Amino acid sequence: MATGAKDDFIHGIARDVKKDLGDKVSDGLVPYRDYAKEAAPLEWISTGNYAINRILGGGVPVGRAIEIFGPFSGGKSLLLYEIMAQVMKQGGWCILEDTEATFDEKFGESIGMNMDRLLYSQPDTVEDVFLHAEAGVNQIRKRDKDCLICIGWDSLAQTSTRAEMLDGEKRDFSKAQVIGRGLRRLMRMFRKQRTIFIVINQIREKIGVMFGNPETTPGGNAVPFAATQRIRVQHGSLYKGHPKNIKDGVRVIAVRIVVDCVKNKIAPPFRKCEAITSFTNGIVAWSGLVELLADEGVLKVLNKEKGIYSWKNEEFKATEIEGFLEQHPDLVYAEKD
Repeated sequence: MATGAKDDFIHGIARDVKKDLGDKVSDGLVPYRDYAKEAAPLEWISTGNYAINRILGGGVPVGRAIEIFGPFSGGKSLLLYEIMAQVMKQGGWCILEDTEATFDEKFGESIGMNMDRLLYSQPDTVEDVFLHAEAGVNQIRKRDKDCLICIGWDSLAQTSTRAEMLDGEKRDFSKAQVIGRGLRRLMRMFRKQRTIFIVINQIREKIGVMFGNPETTPGGNAVPFAATQRIRVQHGSLYKGHPKNIKDGVRVIAVRIVVDCVKNKIAPPFRKCEAITSFTNGIVAWSGLVELLADEGVLKVLNKEKGIYSWKNEEFKATEIEGFLEQHPDLVYAEKD
């Protein structure tokens, strides 16, 4: 079949389907080539760290749901705040559903968040989270039609449903039903309205599990199913130092976090990296990138103990990676030869 005949054939099908269905459905069938021409290209938002962006395929995607989960004090909320800061730097607006009431304004400003672009709530129930999300996006769009929007929910595990609040009985299946219903209703809107929906979740352990992995995340499988990316974050080694005004002893001033992408529908999954998080300045942008590139074979390890690497016959130390990246920005996206 010739190209012109194929075009007439597929456009004829789409036209007749729309005629047959009429008002029965909101959208009809369209040829994919026509859809691709009109659809906006996939957008990425940085996480604030080069290594994490690399394992995710470029960052977190716009118009999708993202789940960040892991044990407590692992850096989940920090990663959410870093993403929000990047959205704000691009002129976007953020909505924070802070069920845990842990947000610190001073720390948020120290990592680049703009409080004038943040809408804040401490919702009582899961239903309130979705109501805030829908109403918030609609009102932002009335005032700004083209901006990015990021909604952060911290956290799913800490939020009750209305049924639980009324009768006092904890029922995970009711929470899963409410979340699944809310996501099914709003995911299409998030995609069309350039909205990133980020859910923070925690890890629980199943009681009585003798074999296999006892870890699970509250709220059922609604969020894992809907999420385009699932990012596991947990803390690793600690960094101690002598901060200012501390004369005696040392204290922990930074921590290394381990980031594992266990699901990714738009880039290769099951990639892992490490990064350093400072308690005052957030995630260090260049941390973990040298080790990741060395593991992938992009960089050659000349002396691991002294931290000397080479790229295209140019030698540098791991501590000089920030300046080296400024001279060679293409190294961030370089693939193995």
